[in-house]
Amino acid sequence: MADQPDDDAAVAAAEDELDELDEAAQFAEAAENLEKHGSSRKLHDGKGGKSTTAGSALSECTVIKTVEQAFSMDFHPTRELMVTGLITGQIKVYDYSDIDAPFKHWSCRPHRNACRAVRFTATGDGVLSGSSDCSLQLRDFETNKRSWRAKDAHGEPINTLSLTGPHGVATGDDGGAVKVWDVRQHSVALSFFEHTDLISNMIFVDASDGPTLCVGSGDGCLSIFDLRKGRLAALSDNQEDELLSLALMKGGKKLVAGFQSGVVGIWSWGNWGDISDRLLGHPESVDAMVPLNDDVFLSGSSDGLVRVVGVHPNKVLGLVGEHAADDEGIPVESMAITPGRGLLGSISHDSTVRLWDIEYLRELRHMQKRKGQQDDDDDEDDDDDDDDDDAEDEVGANDDDDDDDDDDDDDDEVVAKPPPRKKVKQLKGHGHAAIKMGTDFFSDM
Repeated sequence: MADQPDDDAAVAAAEDELDELDEAAQFAEAAENLEKHGSSRKLHDGKGGKSTTAGSALSECTVIKTVEQAFSMDFHPTRELMVTGLITGQIKVYDYSDIDAPFKHWSCRPHRNACRAVRFTATGDGVLSGSSDCSLQLRDFETNKRSWRAKDAHGEPINTLSLTGPHGVATGDDGGAVKVWDVRQHSVALSFFEHTDLISNMIFVDASDGPTLCVGSGDGCLSIFDLRKGRLAALSDNQEDELLSLALMKGGKKLVAGFQSGVVGIWSWGNWGDISDRLLGHPESVDAMVPLNDDVFLSGSSDGLVRVVGVHPNKVLGLVGEHAADDEGIPVESMAITPGRGLLGSISHDSTVRLWDIEYLRELRHMQKRKGQQDDDDDEDDDDDDDDDDAEDEVGANDDDDDDDDDDDDDDEVVAKPPPRKKVKQLKGHGHAAIKMGTDFFSDM
């Protein structure tokens, strides 16, 4: 008669195998059901014109032509509207309430150079944008008029921005500087200079121990800022690879980062020294990531593919679709997902925005855990007790210089370079936080 422990091990192994097969079957069934209903890729000019079938894809996809290359996008928190920032400095808002015939809601040209980052405010009544002309701007959504502008918000081109609560926004530039703005006071609340290369991505987390900003940089390091105390909380080991994208997973227990090499690194929250695990399966750089749920995220890569990826166990589950031309993939620049998680937006170097129907992924879960898997007990980085430097000079809330708020599709072409790809540099030293005193921005958070 077999020993009881052997029987238990055999049962556990069989259960694991069945769970993995069931998960794969769910994904295959969802894809098959979508194909049975006839998926198509539709091409639109963003003005409600006729559409033509341009092929088929795993997910049903609507394609909007932006005319010029888009760098960033975001979805409205409550309405079926999407905003994009273009290389020309334009901002275009599209209404996709009729997914078969999306149209341009309004447009403007608030920046002289490329609009690299754009976000709706938390309530959706404004649009924030950052540009390679170093300016930061807030526009009233209903009137399409400028509410506030910081002309020289940064000393170098702004590359990314992230909302930091209902009244704040963080901006990061090509030189590695990070600033957190109090939108109510039109001023800088915090400034950090810990990085030596471009800031590629940022995530604001309302963590249990206080508001936290996670920052990825081209210098190969991840930084964690305690916004309540206004200081650097942790700086990771140099990964010798560019961090390009970030996503929070597993109910906030894991932070995943997409690298230039195609590796996805996984940090355990609070253990910021080195990555505790890595996920393979992307042959080229992972430029964009958005969480689908706590266990699955969607990734956009420079090979043009949009993938469905599970975390713990780490595996690529399938494909949403592809940005391609002449059978060659076109890099995915940025992605965003609707609040209801039913529609994914992706932009690429082909001057299009693709809206992917991902309703069939809604019930997809990837929660099977490896037996005996433990998070690596990385040594926690010592908190750097940064002293305050001189207070950051306040940037003017409104600049009197003229800018072209009225958009015209026939405006002169604006020559602007895309965000640079820089080589990894060894960190030789770090700056300190410059705190703008006299603000209660984070005191109640």
